[in-house]
Amino acid sequence: MTKYPSCLLLAVVTSVASSQSCDPAMLFAPEARTQLVGEPYDITSGDLDHDGDPDLVIACNTTGSRFFEVMLNNGDGSFAAPVQYTLADQAWCVALADMNGDNHLDAVIGHGSTPEISVALGDGSGGFGAATQFGAGGFATITDLVLGDWNADSNIDVAMVTFANQIRTMLGDGAGNLAPPSTLLTFGTTVSITTTDLNGDLDPDLILGDSSGNGIRVMLGASGDSFTLEPLTDVGFFVTNHELGDMDNDGDLDVVVSGSFPDTVMVVENTGSGVFAAGPSITVELVPDGVAVGDFDADGNTDAVVSLAFTDAVALIIGNGDNTLQPQLNSMVGVENLELVADDFDGNGSIDTACVSNATRTVSVLLNTCSAPCVADINNDGMLDFFDLSQFLSNMIDWNGDTVFDFFDISGFLQSFAAGCP
Repeated sequence: MTKYPSCLLLAVVTSVASSQSCDPAMLFAPEARTQLVGEPYDITSGDLDHDGDPDLVIACNTTGSRFFEVMLNNGDGSFAAPVQYTLADQAWCVALADMNGDNHLDAVIGHGSTPEISVALGDGSGGFGAATQFGAGGFATITDLVLGDWNADSNIDVAMVTFANQIRTMLGDGAGNLAPPSTLLTFGTTVSITTTDLNGDLDPDLILGDSSGNGIRVMLGASGDSFTLEPLTDVGFFVTNHELGDMDNDGDLDVVVSGSFPDTVMVVENTGSGVFAAGPSITVELVPDGVAVGDFDADGNTDAVVSLAFTDAVALIIGNGDNTLQPQLNSMVGVENLELVADDFDGNGSIDTACVSNATRTVSVLLNTCSAPCVADINNDGMLDFFDLSQFLSNMIDWNGDTVFDFFDISGFLQSFAAGCP
């Protein structure tokens, strides 16, 4: 039964809402490029110093360059000069998590010159202590890694891909240490790895990009740190990278895959419980590589940005909310771009991106000029005023989505109204 408020007393003020156009063709400001010391091969972001702004961590893999680099966010989307932290071997991939339970982000680095994983503990102010190396087994070096709790002990573990095409896990002890690895499977040529719980059993699963099989593979998590391999989903091209995002707004994470022969970006649809099917795709130019996802144009649908290895650009690919993709829109950036990351670097509510270029030893930040949507501006006239309140009440908008119009909806709307717009 619909509930109606018996009375309502409101003091309505007028404020200016954001009127920023979100034209995808004009979305990103010109790049801000920073010179690095090493050749970057991977990049990730996280709030290292607890100031609310995402910082950058970059893995470098160059002869003589045995370190990872950190760039702290100044709070406005600009970054301090990179600081190097020494490693015993060359860094190929990096991820961030709290490995020792002190509420600070730590860096986990996979090495491109030795079969080892390093853990560098963060100090909470943006710095890192000396890295500790842990043998990853065998002789093959690490190409990609992902972090999660595989055995449900509340400690962060590592899953990695090696040059020997093995998928291995190393369990964390909650104090920053890693146990010797388990070799799960050897197959294909895995080039990228991500994780989420696909089938709702509370065990995290692994999603793999298989270049030799030209597809996406799923390893469903089971008891302990065991996994079961599911059949390949063929995409019909040579996979270079992938990322997870809900591309059709059904609540399930789909896979955005980049690859070549032919140069393609495809949505691999999650049909439920970790079962995937090749979906819509678009042709892109000259070797798409790194992938990041987010709602870049603030229309409520998930989009993708893809680095282009031989076009000196990042491609913005707008999603339509039904797994279909619009043609690419390029932003010129870097040279021979590899990995990228998406985050809100300037705190305006919109998703920005940062991309590393191997050839120039640089990291480039593209700030998103599109402001986040102003949800309380119901009539979309760029102002928060009585007319928005009137439309809210006359339409009895279910603000909190519980199918009932009541005091809680009014309270939620007033909170959004009082907060203003980004």
